[in-house]
This record gives sequence, structure tokens and C-alpha cells, in this order.
Amino acid sequence: MIFCRRGRFVFPAGLFYGLAMCTNEKFIFAGAPYSNSAPLVDRLPTVDPRVRVIHDHPANLVTDLREGRADVALIPVVHLFCHPELQMIDGLGVAA
Repeated sequence: MIFCRRGRFVFPAGLFYGLAMCTNEKFIFAGAPYSNSAPLVDRLPTVDPRVRVIHDHPANLVTDLREGRADVALIPVVHLFCHPELQMIDGLGVAA
């Protein structure tokens, strides 16, 4: 699922591109550079040039998000229960 730090962005339900439309500023998306998330993560800067992608090991993505190195991250949904400061973006994610 795709998460952000709570209160960072306001999202229209079900529209990822709404993230960029809600703000004029650039934002950083963190994701793993392989597996089933790679096609989504790698195309984001093409869809919206305000997106900067950082690649990291999946185990580090929560830390990247929590410590402010990323504004948005593609992480396992279980982290929502362990980190209440994170906000899930409804309707968005990668499933296999």
C-alpha cells in the first residue's frame, strides 16, 4: 500500500495523481527498485515531473518515510498497525 506521514497531503479518494495536484511543491516517493512495485515506481517521474523517486531496500522504506527522507512510500500494509503516525492512501497499492 502507499503511505504518507499523517497530515502531509490531502488526497482525492482513489486518485494517485491527486497527490501532486494538491500541492505545487515537489515530493519524494520511496519504493523498492525491483519486484512487482518497479513498474509503478519507475514511471512516476514520467507521469508528474514533480515526483522524485528514491530506491531503497524494502526494510528501510518505513524509516525513510518516518524520518522525512520520503514524503510517500510503497510499504506493506502491516506497517499501518505498527506506526499510527502513518496514513494509508485509500485505494492505492500494488497487489500480486
